[in-house]
Amino acid sequence: MSDNEMKLTYSAVVTADGGPMVSVCFECGSDTAEGKLPDCKILSSTGFTAEEVTALEGYLQGNKDDLMEAARKISGIKHLMS
Repeated sequence: MSDNEMKLTYSAVVTADGGPMVSVCFECGSDTAEGKLPDCKILSSTGFTAEEVTALEGYLQGNKDDLMEAARKISGIKHLMS
């Protein structure tokens, strides 16, 4: 991973496999990783080492509740606009 700033983006909550799901994306320079909550798993990555992917999954696990709550807020705004 380079010394560039890490960016995290996430989706609104959607229903998938019978439950709530949030897509997440990490970007650092040209390195990217995409994962999902509440599983806290990285599904694909480019440029990150296996150790870095494990650290990103640990970040998701440690911040899952906050990220899910933030995604719910996006979902609430989205419903107001429809």
